[in-house]
Amino acid sequence: MTARQAGNVQTVVRLAGVVDPGRLRTAARALLDRHPHLRTARGGEVRERVPFPWRERDITGLTIGERSAWLDRLLREDRRAPLGAAPLLRLTLVRLGWEHHDLLVTAHPALLDTESVRLLTGDLLRLYATCGDPAPLARRAGVLGPLGPPAEPSEPAEPPEPPDPPDPPDPPDPPDPPDPGSAEVVLPPAAVRLLRVRAAELDVPVSTLVQGAWAVVRAETAGCRDVVFGVTVPGRPPDAATLLGPFARTVAVRAVWGPLDTPADLLARLRRLPTGPGPDGPRTFDTAVDCGPPPRPPLRAAGITVVAFRALPDRPQPLTVVADTGPGLWVRLAYHRTAFDDPSARAVAARLGHVLRHFAADPHASLGRLDELAVLPRSLSRSVSQRVSRQLVNS
Repeated sequence: MTARQAGNVQTVVRLAGVVDPGRLRTAARALLDRHPHLRTARGGEVRERVPFPWRERDITGLTIGERSAWLDRLLREDRRAPLGAAPLLRLTLVRLGWEHHDLLVTAHPALLDTESVRLLTGDLLRLYATCGDPAPLARRAGVLGPLGPPAEPSEPAEPPEPPDPPDPPDPPDPPDPPDPGSAEVVLPPAAVRLLRVRAAELDVPVSTLVQGAWAVVRAETAGCRDVVFGVTVPGRPPDAATLLGPFARTVAVRAVWGPLDTPADLLARLRRLPTGPGPDGPRTFDTAVDCGPPPRPPLRAAGITVVAFRALPDRPQPLTVVADTGPGLWVRLAYHRTAFDDPSARAVAARLGHVLRHFAADPHASLGRLDELAVLPRSLSRSVSQRVSRQLVNS
């Protein structure tokens, strides 16, 4: 891992159904009052009263393309905006359409992880159904991670009751290119269905398929079949299922295989491999795979359904494979444009999609056949691999 410290964690919760913004705001205020962990200040103490960090935006007047660009800019600006002294989170409700809303949750990495946001979203919907009455809702305990110096500009001392954070300015018209980049891995619906079938046949989670495919792609860019990359794991012990806190962590995984091995061999090995420090000390890695928390049944209450959770942590690695494994399969590359150029990222995304389709077609075929079935011409594939390898080394 690089020395760069991760910053605020963002999670976008997509809501389907008719949402009453005032009623949701009341529910969110009750949520903050109900769970003391959410009122933690920078010093680690829990305050009785804190400002209510809630904002609303309406972009229904924009076209679909304009909405996507507007949301990307809002996410970038919200990530850069410092959090107050307390609470160490803020909420932004964005209206996309009559029955479509995004709830953006931005939190200090010591306060919440994505699974904690999922737990809080269930509580929020229950409070929405009761119009903010917290009586049926149990209080959740929390575990606080190391606060340390946040990855954001330091703030001067604040008064005991700081004002609500100001609304971010409207996104500028010609925006500067954002530092984080994203490249989607295109997977046809038939391939997604087949990947799920293969995962069941091989008795591995879909996330292991994504990890195995990335091991193959990373090996091509590294020029060897012995690679180390990071894998984000929930890290939540069984007795902490209802706790709030930063349990998720990224651990090192080493993948080794031979030219005659099959995807099934690689996946079985990945499932058995230990994670974390090696015998010679901590393993370093420059790429990671983040499949998020395990799939859960959809959350529903009072006519609202949560249709997606999109986690957007500030990743220290120059390139991360991000996958949502349920109920479908959505895979993309998140990368730093300061270390990675867009053409290389798109080429790697295409290669990863090709390897996943190969896994789905025949998990018992030799991994050596991937060169014969390359999505890029061999000379171009070598050129891309060399370019990507140089970018990762220089990042």
